[in-house]
Amino acid sequence: MDLVGSTAFKAGSGNAPIDRSAHPRWVDEIRNFYQEFPQALHKRYYQHTSRPEYKILETIVPTVWKTIGDEIIFCCRVSSTDHLVCIVSAFTEALDDYGRTLDIRCKNLDVKGTAWLAAFPAPNVTVEVMMGPLAELPDEDIESKADRTPHEFDFLGRAIDCGFRLTRFSSSDKLTLSAELALALCESSNSNSKPFLGKFNYIGREEIKGVIDGRPYPIVTIITERSALRREVFELERGARGIIASTPPIALKNFLAKFMEDEGIEPARFTADGDDLPVDRQPISYMKFCEAWGPIANETQRRKQNEIASATEEPTDTHDEVPADVESAIAGFAKTSDRPPGEPLCDL
Repeated sequence: MDLVGSTAFKAGSGNAPIDRSAHPRWVDEIRNFYQEFPQALHKRYYQHTSRPEYKILETIVPTVWKTIGDEIIFCCRVSSTDHLVCIVSAFTEALDDYGRTLDIRCKNLDVKGTAWLAAFPAPNVTVEVMMGPLAELPDEDIESKADRTPHEFDFLGRAIDCGFRLTRFSSSDKLTLSAELALALCESSNSNSKPFLGKFNYIGREEIKGVIDGRPYPIVTIITERSALRREVFELERGARGIIASTPPIALKNFLAKFMEDEGIEPARFTADGDDLPVDRQPISYMKFCEAWGPIANETQRRKQNEIASATEEPTDTHDEVPADVESAIAGFAKTSDRPPGEPLCDL
């Protein structure tokens, strides 16, 4: 998520000093942003996971991955479709809450958000940074550690790049979604357990550098306009153009599913309780990863077993052995000890 208008604020009214502070006003607002928005997000998240059946989700909380200037990037391992709905719903509500706070405290600033999904350990990768050499064979231990302390890791891959590039389509009145995330939320809209209640708006397709080889990518947003009057204006405007106010989830779902099939984009795979997926539902990229990972894992295990065996074998005792050249030298010195005093030690 991003703080909107911060650059102009720093150069304008935010540059003025405030009482009892050594810094201009914008510094305090940025500090407030870093502290208050995560609190707002967690508060909303715990509200969504307060039901007994979601109790286990209370420990899988969206966590700060990194901060970049006026942006806070959160990440979270998603265990199920219901969990995904809890996260995105809490995020959009936190944007609304914090935006209303800024309406009162600092009208020069606003907030906007972008959200996307990425699959691990394939086709995207988790890399430990500044923690010594890379792991010889990344495995689930690395993924679990990244879940607990994401700030110690970097996440790389096409899905990550796509998400960052989608941020340019976001604004305070719309939160942009990746195709994978939009499809998953559309599918949840027909769920009886935890349907997503946000309103979708399909803008059309745009060319995004580095995404699906430059072919037009669908831009899907969630309406996040806080003003009821502006939402009404938006709906009336679309009606005047002969466009429905918001895109029905079923129509968007059918389009995205076929678009992703055509482009070879794998949909997100979830299970009801977070268990392992059956083989027939595993993504092709993950199956290929496992085919490559298996032999390497077996070879690594064999090498470790050989190292352990070598370390536990009784070493050959060579402590008392004397090298041949040393023995020869000792023998030579022994002969010289029988010579009379003054006689040379070697013959010339």
